Amino acid sequence: MSPTFSVIIAYYKNLPNLEVILLGLERQTFRSFEVIVSEDDDDAATRTFVQNYQNKGTLRIKHVWQADLGFRKNRALNQSLRVSSGEIIAFLDGDCVPHPCFLEQYAHLVTKNVACFGRRVFLNKTFSQQLLQTKDVGKLRLSNLVFNTDEGLKYGVYLPYAWANTRPRTGIYGCNWAILKTHLVAINGFDEDYVLAGVGEDADVEWRLAKIGVRLRSVRNKAIVYHLYHKPNYSEAEVDINWALYRQKLAVGQFLCANGLVK
Repeated sequence: MSPTFSVIIAYYKNLPNLEVILLGLERQTFRSFEVIVSEDDDDAATRTFVQNYQNKGTLRIKHVWQADLGFRKNRALNQSLRVSSGEIIAFLDGDCVPHPCFLEQYAHLVTKNVACFGRRVFLNKTFSQQLLQTKDVGKLRLSNLVFNTDEGLKYGVYLPYAWANTRPRTGIYGCNWAILKTHLVAINGFDEDYVLAGVGEDADVEWRLAKIGVRLRSVRNKAIVYHLYHKPNYSEAEVDINWALYRQKLAVGQFLCANGLVK
């Protein structure tokens, strides 16, 4: 039987982070899933690490990789979609550790024509370092977050029975969202014309999904992720370039991207 979920982790050059994320996935209350490490690099140490983790047998893991030729996250995500087996695709970034009920909540809330997205709790530098050193993901509980977050503490309160907002004011963040795979296939996946960080893996996907009738549902305080501290790794100037490309594509209005899953 195919797993219900494929969890795609967008990964680049940070094995300590990846290990903690996988430990977070081992604690999921919902168990029918596979993991795909979507590497925007071709690193021998990462391949060895993933192979060793596969041998442990605690998670079903696939690994895709590509040459490091600059930011090509969307290309790696499309490769991951091609090998995915799940009906639902859940996305994590390589600096975000999931709450134990992350997949359980998405399993309840992702439906036909509805994509769900959550938010992230920004852990401070000291607590992030402690987590990476101890690998104790059990420390990720609200009582420890009060004095150990830089931003987004309110998103760390787990409210499983709260109303899920179907008219959200904000949209998808690429680090925490989920959708039926068929919907991503219908828009030809991620647009590989975006070769800088930001916009291309979330905002661009969002407007194209809207064109085929997919609505958004905010599941903040339900599907929670904890963002490990790091210095900014891209500039506002790069994001501005992507927004300009986004506006061009929005003006054309073609939801089926030309440079996507199928060329």
